[in-house]
Amino acid sequence: MKRATMIGALTAVALAASAPAAAVPAAAPGETTVATATESTLTAWESSGPEARGGDVTRTEGPAPAAENHPELPPPARTYSDQVEQWRPLVGSHFAADDIPWAMRVMNCESKGDPRARNPRSSASGLFQHLARYWAERSGKAGWEGADIFDPTANVAVAAWLFYSGGPSHWTCR
Repeated sequence: MKRATMIGALTAVALAASAPAAAVPAAAPGETTVATATESTLTAWESSGPEARGGDVTRTEGPAPAAENHPELPPPARTYSDQVEQWRPLVGSHFAADDIPWAMRVMNCESKGDPRARNPRSSASGLFQHLARYWAERSGKAGWEGADIFDPTANVAVAAWLFYSGGPSHWTCR
């Protein structure tokens, strides 16, 4: 799987197989702030607010750019159980490289990597323990309207959208 980092108006810097997307500095409204690409799909996050982590953030997808020649990067160190680590590639396809450690730490704390996890004292569900009362609105805004809260891909993607639109304050695990 190839990934790319996008800067400004979708300028690709392709990285070798299994390399996570690199962090992208805050951009002006309407500019791409964080994006990743696989061999077939480009996912871009655009800010309509004054900062990358402020204002409304929208998710768009399109054909991925052609990969350029770059050296292979080593795989990330394993720090969690197999149950959590199995989701690292998925997390890496939605979070910038600098944010992957945070996302993995939160997922480990919130659900131990169980996509069917449900808090018995609240409606918090899935890998990132989204609250059911906010799921429909947030998943719709993130481009995952109608997705099941227990769908691992949707749960991670909505967590990324929430993180990039409002920061980490939505989670008690940090």
